[in-house]
Amino acid sequence: MACCCSCKNLDEKKKVNGHISGTKYYCKKVESYVSGDTDACKKYESCFRSNNDVERIYKEGKKWSDDTTPIGVYFLMLIIFLILLLVFRIFFPDIF
Repeated sequence: MACCCSCKNLDEKKKVNGHISGTKYYCKKVESYVSGDTDACKKYESCFRSNNDVERIYKEGKKWSDDTTPIGVYFLMLIIFLILLLVFRIFFPDIF
């Protein structure tokens, strides 16, 4: 697998967990946090991690989600959508 999860520049000790799920790891060459499923960059160097570790890092990278939006915002959007749907249903019944 030629992606960041199997690169020796990926530091497994320095990691950041997403607010919802997943993990990003620090890349020594790019000097930033990258997810394990990222394609290999020009500075890719193969390492000898076990297949289990490579798979774990890859899956954690695919799961990365850092949404910090409060759930109340989504409820408010749902309520607004339902009100608009009701208004359109009453005033424009031929659309439905």
